[in-house]
Amino acid sequence: MNTRTSLVRIAGLLAIALPAFAHAACQDRFANGMCLYGSSHTGQQAERVIDVQKAGHTVGVNYGETVKFVDGDKSFTWTFNGLGGRNVDVQRIAPAGFMTHGLNVSVDRDPSNI
Repeated sequence: MNTRTSLVRIAGLLAIALPAFAHAACQDRFANGMCLYGSSHTGQQAERVIDVQKAGHTVGVNYGETVKFVDGDKSFTWTFNGLGGRNVDVQRIAPAGFMTHGLNVSVDRDPSNI
């Protein structure tokens, strides 16, 4: 097997595996595997932190905003850059085992599509 064939195979495997791994928490996807609501960002600096125990029932976020959701010692970070102008049940994007306490997020519309 030559180097080019090996690289093509590796690239193909990564193209299949990475989207599924990167967005493992999302339940609703486009045909290309990307989440309808945005993307998970481990380690990315959040613009805002939301404690799901204190947030109430619905919080508003700007399209493209990166938010860290916290419940006790558990947390995850999400960027809302999928479809704007929607309400998202946080349970649909949270990792397994993360308690969302019925929290919904109202995502503003994408300003570039208005």
